[in-house]
Amino acid sequence: FGQYRVNGYFWKMIAPMRTPMDYVSRLSLTFEQANLDFSKFFAGQFGKIGDVDSKKLLERIYHDEIGHVGYGLKWFRKWKNPELSDWEAYQEQLEFPLSPRRAKAEPFNQEGRKRVGLDSEFIHKLYVYSKSKGRTPGIYTFNPFAEQYMATGPGFTPNKRQIGFQKDLEILPAFLCRADDVVLLNEKPRLEYLVSLKKAGFDLPQFETLKQGRLEKTSELLKRKVGSFKPWAWSSDIWSLFTPLIGKLTTPPPVKAKAWEEKILPLFGKDWSACQLQQFLDHCGWQDWHCSPDTVGKVATSTDQVLQRIEALRHMHFHRHVVKSVFGSAGGNMLRLWEPEISERQLAWINNVIEREGKVIIEPWLDRLCDFSLQLEVEPGGIRVVDWTHLKVDARGQYKGTLWLPNFSRGLPARLARFAHEGSPDRMTRMFQDLIRFIKPAVEKSGFVGPLGIDAAIYSDPNGQIRLKPIIEINPRFTMGRLAVELSRHNAPGCPGYLRLLSTPDLKRSTFRSFNEWAQNLNDKYPVHLDGHKRIETGSLVLNDPASAEGCLAIWSVSQNISDFETLFEG
Repeated sequence: FGQYRVNGYFWKMIAPMRTPMDYVSRLSLTFEQANLDFSKFFAGQFGKIGDVDSKKLLERIYHDEIGHVGYGLKWFRKWKNPELSDWEAYQEQLEFPLSPRRAKAEPFNQEGRKRVGLDSEFIHKLYVYSKSKGRTPGIYTFNPFAEQYMATGPGFTPNKRQIGFQKDLEILPAFLCRADDVVLLNEKPRLEYLVSLKKAGFDLPQFETLKQGRLEKTSELLKRKVGSFKPWAWSSDIWSLFTPLIGKLTTPPPVKAKAWEEKILPLFGKDWSACQLQQFLDHCGWQDWHCSPDTVGKVATSTDQVLQRIEALRHMHFHRHVVKSVFGSAGGNMLRLWEPEISERQLAWINNVIEREGKVIIEPWLDRLCDFSLQLEVEPGGIRVVDWTHLKVDARGQYKGTLWLPNFSRGLPARLARFAHEGSPDRMTRMFQDLIRFIKPAVEKSGFVGPLGIDAAIYSDPNGQIRLKPIIEINPRFTMGRLAVELSRHNAPGCPGYLRLLSTPDLKRSTFRSFNEWAQNLNDKYPVHLDGHKRIETGSLVLNDPASAEGCLAIWSVSQNISDFETLFEG
């Protein structure tokens, strides 16, 4: 004894007990319950390597722990508030830093808990439960309308469709964070739905339910240190939510309130993206490969300037055009001018945007052959490349989904692959390294830190020559592309993944009566199959709860064959 240093955490947590209820809650229902998982697992592992004596010892310990937990459960039920369920009373009894997360391990031994006498509600809620064991958590939330708040100001009010979109997808940050982080939600997730995510191999974070969009005064987060804020996007609508936690932070936000308006807000503007592209084209050495300056978006502050720019583009043989709001996302808040003449309705749209934002961006509509995105992380020490993703858009340029591939060029036709990856290292990599170095000073000057995505495209110019537009827009926030990258970490090696958002129009075009019915069909046809390391080999996983989805369903599909994704959503 004494050869290995031991940990006194167990006894430190038991020692401060004040009542017998504390004793059975901490010892029997927490640490000894966790041993139902540990002892059974290690007994199996010793058996695999032929250590029979150790296997028998662990099996005896496992048998003893079933009795110990059962003993504690008996007295726990005798002493607890009879108006509370076992799970409610157990949660109420434990004090931070102790939590039900200490009562389990992986793999989770459901059968052992049934033998003890724990009820199914307790077992399932413990199975999906998560809370930090000590690390200060990041606080995540889904605020998808940052650009709209920027365009309209504090008076912006989401419409019914937008409210439904946010409600349907507010769970998405759960796939961006770690198990000891916290996701703020307006509605508590359904237990059966969380169990399905857990069975698909996902470690769930802690969920904190808001009341009328704000933390409740009794929230445990107000009583402890938190690590950092991780909103979907830094925008004016997020500060009131985070303000009560400012004093609890160990990592301060990049900038606050007014400074945010002055420094970070411009990064969201399409005029800033266009300016970065123009300056990069002026100073880089890739003129024979990338887009011409004529394709860069130009700022117009009046309808006359828009019309003049359209006329100039037509002389350059660009006959389709797009007018964009400075603040728009996912192909929204833009006007496509594809007809020979501009209608009064289109002119009114342009006037309204200029009146609201002071300007619009106009550029040619390109014959895009491949849309893709470079996912980055801006850190205090620099900008880190996270991964590449393929963007799937419809004929009008609106977002449909994201394709993640283990090898970016795997999804390109041969001629585009040759175009992108000529040389060693390939010129796509070299060019974007140059681009990152170029935008770095401007990003650092703003004070922004966090996720950043650069949307780009390979297109055919009016002469039929393949070109690269390295910046379509820059998004200083989480994106669906970044979400796809984080989801891909749960894929088995070599397996592509496809993130698809199904909308109400998609549902109407299908043969299904509801998103729930569509999700059930996907589950029946393409059930999730995991490998020995709990990574997805094949199947489609519904990311948000289909039982409550009203306007949007997010699906993560995995397959060895990219072609499978083309027919996956026929219905």
